[in-house]
Amino acid sequence: MNCPECGAALKGDEVVCPNCLARLTAVQQVEQASSETVYEASPGKAVVPGKKRGVRLSQRTLRRILLAALGVAVVMVGTLIYVTRFRKDGNYYFRQGEQAYYHQQYETALAAYLRAAELMPNQPLVQTRIGWCYYHLEQDAAAIPYFRRAVELDPQRGDAYLGLGKAYYYLRQYAESAAYLQKALELDPNLAEAYGYLGTVKFWQKDYETAISLLKQAVTLNPTDADSLEFMGRAYYEAGYPEEALQPLRKALEMKPDDPQVQEYLGLTYYALGNYDQASYQFRSLLLRQPDDALLYAYLGQCFYQAGDYDQAVAQFNEALALTRNSPVQRITYPLLGWSYYHLERYAEAATLFQEAIYFDPESALAYAGLGWSQVQMGQCEQAKLMFQQALVLDPTLQSAQEGLQACP
Repeated sequence: MNCPECGAALKGDEVVCPNCLARLTAVQQVEQASSETVYEASPGKAVVPGKKRGVRLSQRTLRRILLAALGVAVVMVGTLIYVTRFRKDGNYYFRQGEQAYYHQQYETALAAYLRAAELMPNQPLVQTRIGWCYYHLEQDAAAIPYFRRAVELDPQRGDAYLGLGKAYYYLRQYAESAAYLQKALELDPNLAEAYGYLGTVKFWQKDYETAISLLKQAVTLNPTDADSLEFMGRAYYEAGYPEEALQPLRKALEMKPDDPQVQEYLGLTYYALGNYDQASYQFRSLLLRQPDDALLYAYLGQCFYQAGDYDQAVAQFNEALALTRNSPVQRITYPLLGWSYYHLERYAEAATLFQEAIYFDPESALAYAGLGWSQVQMGQCEQAKLMFQQALVLDPTLQSAQEGLQACP
């Protein structure tokens, strides 16, 4: 028999190993027909004499089990870290942004896209989406750098060029807007929205013929584009084609019945066509929503004047003047108010109003002619001649001035 700790030979009845002084406990173990004395070096671990190698194998096995368990734990923790880290990568935040964007929750979408951009700084789609979020939040200047970055990363991104065009449009930088919208159309010749905005840019640049052509293309590609219909009608009107303006303006008003600009241009178009009843109806309808708009009263006064209802014309013109001292309104109002009083045979009042009209607009041939005729009616023919002559200097074709000189030989 041997000591389980140091392997020294024992007699079989020792309590303590004489070699290493380890405490020994003797137990009986029956393995076969005979019994052997077995020493227990520590509680719960029995060792059979001559089997020291088996004890070492058991300890190694335990260590292996512990190391294996530790390895499993490390793998699990690593997996957890991996899943946590990559579950919220750039694509994760981009998907969050997409969901919010398509529900028009632009502030939420913007926060998600910005986080995605931090993790994916070279992804053009993310940059484009950030630009559109800022655009929809009416922060056009903030949108521009992201649209620019998108086209730097991908020069074929037509939607980013469109975004640049629209952002610059609302910043009223029309030259820049036109350049980017044209680029968007080069990449996608069927982009109806680009035609619409480019046509509107041309309208504000007073290139009405080009505007009409572009807006026609926009409406052809998208017949429900109310804004393009509106600006097509406005372009026709400003270019001197009121008959062509009528149809697109009517369609636009059907789609946007509460749009004051459409209704105002429709009223002006009816007026230009000599349909004063319809023009008056449009202006009256607008006044129900905009009762303090002096210009609408001036337009309404013109309708009554052209229809020969001078009392109503005077009432509307005076209402316009009571609401504003705005020079454009006064330039429109004073000459026709003077002529309204003239037709009502209130010549002295008419003369005073014509003088006011000349003060606000020294280039008004109509006001000089009206003052001349008022002076004729008051027997001041010599003074009237000077007024008629000045009117003809400003407008050689003005018939009322020509007739006035004939009336005062």
